[in-house]
Amino acid sequence: MEPYLVCESQDPYHGRERVLERLIHCIWSEQLFRRQLRLDGATLSISSPGWWNLEAGPDFRNAELFVDGNRICGDVEIHLSSGEWYQHKHHQDPRYNQVVLHVVLYSTGSECIKQNGESVPELELKDSLMEELRLLQARLPVHQFPFHSGGQIHLCRRFLEEHDDDSIIKILDSAGDLRMRRKKERYLTALRKTNFNQAFYEGMMEGMGYKQSRYAFRELAQRIPIEELVGYDFPGRRGTDSMAAILLGTAGLLEELSQIRLTPEDPETSFYLEELFQYWQKYEARFKSRTLTGFCWYPSSTRPANFPARRLTAVASFFHYHGTQLIPLLLHPLGDQEPSPRVIREILKIWNSLFSRPNHLYWSYHYQFDCHKFTAPRRLIGKDRGRILIVNVVLPLLLAHAELSVQRPLEDTLHAIYRRHPKLPPNSITRLMEHRMFGTPDRVKAFIDTAHRQQSLHHFFYDFCDNRDASCSRCEFNPKRGK
Repeated sequence: MEPYLVCESQDPYHGRERVLERLIHCIWSEQLFRRQLRLDGATLSISSPGWWNLEAGPDFRNAELFVDGNRICGDVEIHLSSGEWYQHKHHQDPRYNQVVLHVVLYSTGSECIKQNGESVPELELKDSLMEELRLLQARLPVHQFPFHSGGQIHLCRRFLEEHDDDSIIKILDSAGDLRMRRKKERYLTALRKTNFNQAFYEGMMEGMGYKQSRYAFRELAQRIPIEELVGYDFPGRRGTDSMAAILLGTAGLLEELSQIRLTPEDPETSFYLEELFQYWQKYEARFKSRTLTGFCWYPSSTRPANFPARRLTAVASFFHYHGTQLIPLLLHPLGDQEPSPRVIREILKIWNSLFSRPNHLYWSYHYQFDCHKFTAPRRLIGKDRGRILIVNVVLPLLLAHAELSVQRPLEDTLHAIYRRHPKLPPNSITRLMEHRMFGTPDRVKAFIDTAHRQQSLHHFFYDFCDNRDASCSRCEFNPKRGK
């Protein structure tokens, strides 16, 4: 018998064996407990446990429950004991306001309150398990969940297994096209309100913001329009720093940076910070009223390479290098050639080089403000991030521009580039949908081989899996829907 897994919390569970919280996630995901449960005196049945969320926020999203026959849809949070709701500060986090059930192994009977003031019903599992906890631990491969666990066969996978390969490819390609069409429509709306440069700038800022901060980056781009920002650019390296100081100051980050105490002392970092403060002191009066307040720029999940000061400087550096003549800059590589595979590879190489070119005397060697340096310079915008910006910003924005300017050949070329764009790095959504829709790595490899096909997974996720009007057990998966 294996020893018990070490639990995440250090709290003593009143002499009980210690277990890993992930084991309870697996039990919930596989529904390894009695089907008829009691919740505050009512009958509880679980129609769907929801989808396993690997990002910040509740553990399972879009679960479907029935309490005394009344259908309830929402999120589920899982802990070992009741008190961890407060230890993890979920009562202060609005992301947990959609939680409809708190699942624990051991309940203390204490009430859990959400940030909006509502109470969360709590389900204790210890007396409802199908097997002893020790036996479940021995047979469940907890570290293979949720993607290599076998588990239930979802309706979408059953649907696809009833079709031949050519039909599946048509389904995926149609969904990938629809996903891009929706991105294009968003930029059509933007172009009717503003100009190409501003639309690109806002899209790039959002794409550089990553997860929790992406909308703050976009808001910052709207508060400081690109035509105004580049007015503070000037030749030489300090043009980038001048614009970066405005972005950092208006974001409220320079106020935080003023509290930095470098240990050990680092003259290079001190000199650079002082330079930023001097620029902001000159410009602060013009931007102070637009400062973003009350936003956490450094959530716990942020990796050093994604710290906002480095990301905002990368945007400033891009416009310092390339200016605002963006339409000819992006269209020039297309030329008049037929979009053959070779030509498309060359176009993508040139586009990606536009994002890789910006460098910086300080940030090319640092992730954050300290004395630690890279031995060799690193790109401010990595290759993978550049590819993501091409798919999420460059292609849909150029498609919107082509439609408004009635350039059908340009639209055809852009669609050809999109369909042949190599796969992007996987993320939590693509991994989830690959597992749900195809199951095995071999089937994933056979069908999901381009960014276009990956975008189809995003389409299915947002149209079906993340739809609060339905649940996995009641999924109306139909690829023709929504066209």
